[in-house]
Amino acid sequence: MLIAAGMLQTFASASALVFILCAPALAQPVPPPAPPVVAAPAMKVELTVKVGTEKRVHQVVLSDESCGTVHAKSRDFEDEIRVCSVSKRTGTRVEASWKVREKLTEYHVTYTAAVAPGGTVDAFTHGATFTLAMK
Repeated sequence: MLIAAGMLQTFASASALVFILCAPALAQPVPPPAPPVVAAPAMKVELTVKVGTEKRVHQVVLSDESCGTVHAKSRDFEDEIRVCSVSKRTGTRVEASWKVREKLTEYHVTYTAAVAPGGTVDAFTHGATFTLAMK
């Protein structure tokens, strides 16, 4: 009986040793590092305001998930334009908000549109035209 107890103790010690040595091998593997984030190329946006015969052109450069603002003012006009790029799985969308004053008249336009490089979006309101062109 003494021999069986000694064998049992040896077996238990050996089993514990094998478990301790193999436990790290049973752990889940470390996942590979995430691929580096590659920034999308900058988008050049041309913003044109046309009221009557007056035409003003502004430009902003946007990166992925960013916004640009134009604020131009004189005695006869004031342009406040905010443009944001929003990346989606299906492509890039552009959100634009225009607030324009020409003498005593104010115009407000807000929209969201999918615009491909080289594409344009036109908005019209009571004698004013707002054009966003992706360059």
